[in-house]
Amino acid sequence: LNCYHFVLFMKEDLKLSSKLDGATNIYRFDGRLHPMHHHDELEMNFIVRGTGTYVLGDRKYFLGANTVVWLFPEQNHILLDQSRELEMWIVVFAPHAVKRWCKTKQTKILTLKNPSGYYCRHLSEAKAGSLLNFIKMLHSEMSFPTQYNLGLGFLLLNCWKSFNDAPAGPTGVRMHPAVEVALGLIEKSRGQISRKLLSKKAGLSISQLSRQFKAQTGFSLTHYR
Repeated sequence: LNCYHFVLFMKEDLKLSSKLDGATNIYRFDGRLHPMHHHDELEMNFIVRGTGTYVLGDRKYFLGANTVVWLFPEQNHILLDQSRELEMWIVVFAPHAVKRWCKTKQTKILTLKNPSGYYCRHLSEAKAGSLLNFIKMLHSEMSFPTQYNLGLGFLLLNCWKSFNDAPAGPTGVRMHPAVEVALGLIEKSRGQISRKLLSKKAGLSISQLSRQFKAQTGFSLTHYR
């Protein structure tokens, strides 16, 4: 089994306004764990403060202040190991708008559903400061669709350029395949699968799987279930 088999299972409807080409929202850790999910929209996260870990398919991203993360439409993702002070901006872009804005060779990748590679990088203080100020300004214009949509297009292209200009650092690693399988099975079963069956499907003993799971997600297998 592979957790990519569960892509359609956790699809989330973001219910974007028909007048807008996307949405901006501030996220602050509230102690809850949002289930693994994906959606039709391209998503960009900008971390303001705090730390966390994204797990998506066979990849794992480490988050810290000034980190930018791109999450593509067919990438099931879940945010784990969040610090209490975690705060980040979540920006989503409607598929039709992304296709309209991204027509160059450099930006075409943003129209893909699940490109290979790692899309998590740390911006410089100057670039991060400019990005934060623009997102805040843009968010204040949500009630004015024309201005807001123009700003979303600029934000997407400008943030993608800043991301590519940033050095590729140790912000992403490959997930252990057994942990990847376990995550998918737990999500599909809503936590009702036994540790014994999980270890059998993942191909590791219960103790081995438990150690790998804790090391890669920050949660014990029992706690996560």
